[in-house]
Amino acid sequence: MKLLPYLKLIRIPNLPTVFVDVCAGYFVASRSGLAGLSEPIGRSDITPMQPLIILIISAMLLYAGGMANNDLQHEEKDWVLKKPRPIVQGLISSRSAFIVSIVGIFGGALLANFALGGMAWIAYAIAICIYAYNSLSKGRRVDTSYIPPKRWQNVLGSVLMSLCRVGSVGMGVALGALVRADGKQGDIDLSDPVIWIFLGTTLFYFLCVMSASLLEDFGGGKRALRALAAAVLVPIWTGPILLAWLVYSDSYNEAAAWSYQSLTVWLTGSMNTDEIALARATWGTLARTVVPAGALLVALTLLVQSRIWRAVKDPKPRNVGMIVKWSILGHVLLESAFVLQTHREFLPIGIALASVFVLCTFLGRFTYST
Repeated sequence: MKLLPYLKLIRIPNLPTVFVDVCAGYFVASRSGLAGLSEPIGRSDITPMQPLIILIISAMLLYAGGMANNDLQHEEKDWVLKKPRPIVQGLISSRSAFIVSIVGIFGGALLANFALGGMAWIAYAIAICIYAYNSLSKGRRVDTSYIPPKRWQNVLGSVLMSLCRVGSVGMGVALGALVRADGKQGDIDLSDPVIWIFLGTTLFYFLCVMSASLLEDFGGGKRALRALAAAVLVPIWTGPILLAWLVYSDSYNEAAAWSYQSLTVWLTGSMNTDEIALARATWGTLARTVVPAGALLVALTLLVQSRIWRAVKDPKPRNVGMIVKWSILGHVLLESAFVLQTHREFLPIGIALASVFVLCTFLGRFTYST
């Protein structure tokens, strides 16, 4: 059995991004760093590391199974459009793809029970969304022609696929909230606005990605692509800026006040030692959180915008596909920026998660991502 066709089937370049989804959700919700992963949850002997690993495997299985199911349900569409999918090329049988799909989706959903208990419904919701999206978006084959899905099917399918990604993040959030509640599901508090800003940003971002994917089969849509160029800037910048203001508004105010005071002192007198120490601590916090997060967001903006405007100039399917590919891989940078801004001690974690983008890019050299 050759391995590469199966790696293509499950979209191996995208698989590490699911790892980032879960980890980012966990760290944003738990507000505990790497040291917290080895501390027992409540009075039990279980540490967060164990359920986190289980959730990562669960989310990856769900994603891999979902991709296999996508190729399985879209076999006739891919045949008409001559897409280089493993099933269409005869590298993998429909039966083998079906087995991968079942093992991935059902195995991933069941595995989540061991980590989340009563909150494992998130994994089952992801499984339902996967089947519903793949069914809605497959269209119909008539002889040698392909009839695309209706508009309402495309819209609903885009929402469902975006919710799958939100679900992956949500599993990490659920575990993080459970850890903060010392393992007591009845005491879980999801009122933290940071969590909802994160989930809402993820949803909006992937709605933009999915809108681009609707043009992937046939290309075209210059006006839609221009609108996408503007729309995708909203989740990339609005969510992180709002998060930064909520978490570090006091630091911003202190930094602004100290800057004004420094100018005054420079003109009129001197500043005492305590004020200097406070200023250094304040700017140090911003330098460890907002500055690296901003660098990641600039990189993501340049990455996505360059692909969009290349497609505007030449809106053929391949160029539109590049928007989808790099937006999916690039969302790792967006989620890492959120982690960086959540806590001043999360710099190593945020950088580590952002480095997954390099791994995804490397894997993308060997097979496609969409």
